[in-house]
Amino acid sequence: MLAVQFNVIKTTMNRPNISFKHLNFHDDEDKIEWLLPFLQQSGPTIIYVSSKKMCLNLAQLIYDSGFLTGIYHGDMNYQERHTVQQQFLNNDIPIIVATSAFGMGINKKDIRTIIHFHLSTSPSNYIQEIGRAGRDGELSQAISLFQPDDKYILETLLFADMITEEDGTKFRNRRIFSSR
Repeated sequence: MLAVQFNVIKTTMNRPNISFKHLNFHDDEDKIEWLLPFLQQSGPTIIYVSSKKMCLNLAQLIYDSGFLTGIYHGDMNYQERHTVQQQFLNNDIPIIVATSAFGMGINKKDIRTIIHFHLSTSPSNYIQEIGRAGRDGELSQAISLFQPDDKYILETLLFADMITEEDGTKFRNRRIFSSR
């Protein structure tokens, strides 16, 4: 029998060094108008977005505004992801625009700002994502940017894999006809 030893780490989820802000906007353009000046003083920052397309578009816009910016999404190969992670960890790039694929295994203690450009898909994802801020105990911030259409983006992400009533009918009919 293989003996496996585990270390149990018990700690509170209370992180008094992280301040929380929720900002409301009319649309994504308003978010961007707020974001660009803010990034001048945000320190190492992760900006979470809902999709690869938004990741690429927002990162390009931030880069075109004069900020060194990395991207991270699930369609990147291992080498691309590793390179971006190392650049961020080594402070070569101060800003990462990422989908929820970014973060597991990232242990950069001096992340000062986590921005959710779009809503997280679950409370547990949100907690994990903001938990990357201020691991060194220094003051950090978690900022959620919201505009009315964000709820539709979230609904689309959450229900994309669900079967529609029409799909269910097609499936039932196919089973009925294939059993004859």
